[in-house]
Amino acid sequence: MGSRLYGLCPRERAVRMYPTAEPKPVIRRMAEELGVHHEALRNGIRQAEADAGERDDVLTTDHVSAAQVKDQDSGYWLSSG
Repeated sequence: MGSRLYGLCPRERAVRMYPTAEPKPVIRRMAEELGVHHEALRNGIRQAEADAGERDDVLTTDHVSAAQVKDQDSGYWLSSG
């Protein structure tokens, strides 16, 4: 897979850059340099690490599944009332 950093939004680019940066940059400083909010960058890095199996957090696919269940449940309650 080639490097496709051009064309990504700044947060996505920063999330992809962070794991390969040496030494590890301070997230707040890296976010400031790239023009993104530091919490958006921090959350993106955490999510990428979870998706890669490096954290015990919820995977992106689990978030999508939970949202789909919530949508289905809300449709059930709205249609049965």
